Amino acid sequence: MLGITLRLVARRIAYNHRLAAERFASLKNAVERTAIEANGPSRICQGPELEHHYSGPPFSDDDWRRITENYVKQDGYFFMVYCREKGGYTIDAGPVRERGDGTRRFCTDESGRVGCRMEWNRSRHQCLPCQK
Repeated sequence: MLGITLRLVARRIAYNHRLAAERFASLKNAVERTAIEANGPSRICQGPELEHHYSGPPFSDDDWRRITENYVKQDGYFFMVYCREKGGYTIDAGPVRERGDGTRRFCTDESGRVGCRMEWNRSRHQCLPCQK
């Protein structure tokens, strides 16, 4: 019985991770594309504006209204766009339950580099590189 449970959890984690990676990449693209448009930097705080450039697995209309101010949850992962950062933005995504819903975190900022964790550095949320 334990073997079946472990296989089901592993399958759920793989499924959640795949969807989270797709959502994160598309959300990153949506923020970048919105930011380069006229008046774009001010519009990245408007979730419905980001939705126009988003092509990943769906978020609900309510999620789009909240994603720049609160974490939203989809398929075992949470997502948020910190759009009021000093000098740019930070996107954060991670499993709701470590080892139960997923095992990887994703983050990025206006540099375009992808990292694996985020922390507050006393002036903004900072995306940190993955540890090797």
